[in-house]
Amino acid sequence: MSLTMCCVCVVSILSSMVEVRQRLGYCPQFDAVCSLLTASEHLTMYARLRGIAEKDIATVSYSCKCSALLLLACI
Repeated sequence: MSLTMCCVCVVSILSSMVEVRQRLGYCPQFDAVCSLLTASEHLTMYARLRGIAEKDIATVSYSCKCSALLLLACI
């Protein structure tokens, strides 16, 4: 029997999936925004893709929204 190992940046996907997700990126070829999702749903989706702990997603999402509002207020 042969064993196959898959790694991302020398990190095993079998033993360290959270760390693997933190090292992955997302580079859409066209539009990164899905018209069927709300802004909050987009932030949640990207947080999960990056490996943010489920318990922290609401806090991170709120922080991003506040930052965006501050940027808009400066325009």
